[in-house]
Amino acid sequence: MTLPERFRDATFESYEPQTPSQAEGLRVARAFVDELRRLPSWAERLGRLLGLADDRLPHGLYLVGPAGTGKTHLLAAMYNALAPEVPCAFLHSSVLFRQTEPPKAFARRVADRYAVCCLDEVEMDDPANEMRLAAVMKTLAAYDVPLLATSNVTPEQSVAT
Repeated sequence: MTLPERFRDATFESYEPQTPSQAEGLRVARAFVDELRRLPSWAERLGRLLGLADDRLPHGLYLVGPAGTGKTHLLAAMYNALAPEVPCAFLHSSVLFRQTEPPKAFARRVADRYAVCCLDEVEMDDPANEMRLAAVMKTLAAYDVPLLATSNVTPEQSVAT
């Protein structure tokens, strides 16, 4: 569950947005990483300790766009900006969809080892895969592990809608 070799050097600085939506994707990806890496203030830590503040991490980020727009580069840049201080899993959706273990068990195994899960190329062309993904997403959320994902389709375009 490591970053593919061709993306080892991906950074926010090496991403060159060509459109306003790509520039917005870069901005949002940077902000997401900044929030994950941000150390809480003394007042925030005290509020969490007293149960007065939410200590959950941001839940996730979904980068969507046509092939060739740099979604995987941005996902890899987020991974590189976080790791190794923040343990990150990086996997292609085909790895998830080929798992033989139950989706919840797979997600628990990921949550036991990683603080963030990066999932590349989520394509919903099969209701069974959509159910697997939903179970993984729910389980990761229950363990407070943010899911960063890329896709060529919006959630509204999936097979279940």
